[in-house]
Amino acid sequence: LKAARFDLKANYYYFFTNNNHGTAAMIDSAIAVYKNSGMQNHYPHAYVSMLLFGGQIAYRLNQYTKANEYYFRAKKLGDAYLTPCERTPFYYNIGMVLYRQQNFPASLSYFKNAYALQQTCAPQTTAVILQQQEIQDNIGLCYAQLKNDDSATIHFARAMEIANRYKDSLGPVTMDKIYGVVYGNQAKVLMNKQHLDDAEK
Repeated sequence: LKAARFDLKANYYYFFTNNNHGTAAMIDSAIAVYKNSGMQNHYPHAYVSMLLFGGQIAYRLNQYTKANEYYFRAKKLGDAYLTPCERTPFYYNIGMVLYRQQNFPASLSYFKNAYALQQTCAPQTTAVILQQQEIQDNIGLCYAQLKNDDSATIHFARAMEIANRYKDSLGPVTMDKIYGVVYGNQAKVLMNKQHLDDAEK
């Protein structure tokens, strides 16, 4: 109950005040309630959820070391207690933090793991499909940062393929956003290869 009160306050700050520092303080207090491994192991879903929330807010505040710490703690417990599909978020989130820290090889590895875990989710809802194409795009970005333009191009194409496969359910507005992001990333790779006319198109 004590952790739940902190969690409710954190959600209030998050949704009604846009006070990220207040949200962080409340979620940190909720996480502190689970101070021993017995409580953490007894309530793995609740504890992992709070760690992910705390990591998300730390990421927003550019506190990448703290975000990584929370995500890795979530990963450790999640690997023991959660299904592969349920473990997707912290692999994805760790990949995002590592990308912002410019650790592109490690980020690439986590995005690939996140994609593999995401494919185990059933049913394949719109939200799952959106994240699958986003992860493929992020894998492409990692390869682009690592100067592996050919692999980047392959994964950008896969992101587009996934989106096009489900374009009827995603709708035209979402598809336009996806096209904008992926075409922009493909253009950057073409510029790196000095294919400026193709990049312009």
